[in-house]
Amino acid sequence: MEVRRPAADIFAYVTRIENNPRFHARAVATWRLDDREPAIGVQWRAKVRFGGFIRQFEFHVTDYVLDERFMSWTTSGRVHFGTGCVLAPHGDTTRVTCIREIELAKWNVLLRPIAVAMLRREINQEALELQRQLESPVTDASTGGNDGTISTIVIRQ
Repeated sequence: MEVRRPAADIFAYVTRIENNPRFHARAVATWRLDDREPAIGVQWRAKVRFGGFIRQFEFHVTDYVLDERFMSWTTSGRVHFGTGCVLAPHGDTTRVTCIREIELAKWNVLLRPIAVAMLRREINQEALELQRQLESPVTDASTGGNDGTISTIVIRQ
């Protein structure tokens, strides 16, 4: 998706941990464990709706490049997963790609098609909500709309 806002504004919004429940459908509450600003290694917690229950996960920032990339991972549950985004200037807009990663091992590999479908729906909803909060959609005259590249899902084994 593309947003007519500077990358710095978007980055500041998505890296403010407390904003996560505003655009992430599963997040109930999020908070930092200390007063440090996000950076690689910084930890934070989230209460997340998962499987009909609310569970608490501890995340740690694994990738942080100012105004470009932000990624956090959790290994505090049975399924390890990550969430984040990549920002890139694109003319007078910023291209925002939301990312979701999940680690499936052993028998969980059988869940790959289900996980991909679920994550694709979830991440697209998150991207659209984030876009709605930051600005109305930008359309491309050559395609009649956004190019659909609003999310990336990675499944690790």
